[in-house]
Amino acid sequence: MTSTRRGRRRPARRGPQRPQPRRGHAYLLTGLLLGFGLGLLIAWVLFPVRYVDTTPAHLRADFKAAYRTLIALAYLGNPDLTRARARLALLQDPNPAQLLAEQAQRGLAEGRLVYEVEALGRLAADLQAGPMLAPSTPNPSAVASPTPTLPPGAELPPTPTMVAVLIPTATATRQPTPTLPPHIPTPTPMPYFRLFQKQLVCDPENPGLVRIEVYDARSDPIPGVELIVTGPEGDQRLYTGLKPEFGLGYADFIMEQGQTYRVQVRSGGDVVPDLRAIRCWDEAFHPFPGGWHIIFVGQR
Repeated sequence: MTSTRRGRRRPARRGPQRPQPRRGHAYLLTGLLLGFGLGLLIAWVLFPVRYVDTTPAHLRADFKAAYRTLIALAYLGNPDLTRARARLALLQDPNPAQLLAEQAQRGLAEGRLVYEVEALGRLAADLQAGPMLAPSTPNPSAVASPTPTLPPGAELPPTPTMVAVLIPTATATRQPTPTLPPHIPTPTPMPYFRLFQKQLVCDPENPGLVRIEVYDARSDPIPGVELIVTGPEGDQRLYTGLKPEFGLGYADFIMEQGQTYRVQVRSGGDVVPDLRAIRCWDEAFHPFPGGWHIIFVGQR
């Protein structure tokens, strides 16, 4: 008799389990970077924002500078200070005159067009000076004249009757009108600027600084006057009024020690030659280059 022996199924042996690697947050960071880059690509390249009917105050800095230049050129052609103020108010600048003067200085240093720099400087100077008020003329008041009164019992004389009588007149012969020669306007001569003062200035805080002031015959400062400074690097152009905080007719430049300069007004006037940085001494007996203070006065 054969007997079958039922065996038990043995469980399969399992080897040692390997620990599962823990996933970090790198994939989240990668997704954020990809989304951020895709958003910038869509917003700046594919579908950029386009401003329509915006105000000048929201323009870029370079566009604002071009806007100021256009305002200054318009003011140079039509000196209406009220209109220029209204146009500059659209930019909402805290100090329009100061920004115009700084822009004129940058344009002068960058070699911009001369008439642009002159227009910016003149508008900045006029904004600092303010509008010129005309003297008020009193209006004569109307005085009522008394009406004459007739005494009692008096009568007015009868009004005379006017009779028109036609008197024949001789027919006048029309004489030819003489042709007058065309009037050619005479250009207004520019004033001749004479040297009024040339004074050595020893200022240790501003070594080698040459201060120039230009006035008219009434001792009023003149902005926008072109000055020619001849030095070791050739001719240099300066304009009065670009620093209105020092005066409307003010301009300056710095001398290099050991060099010689010459200053004159471009429209005509005296020439100031042989300007050098004279050695000065401070309170501690330290040497420093001195400067000059030059004043021109215009004469007709």
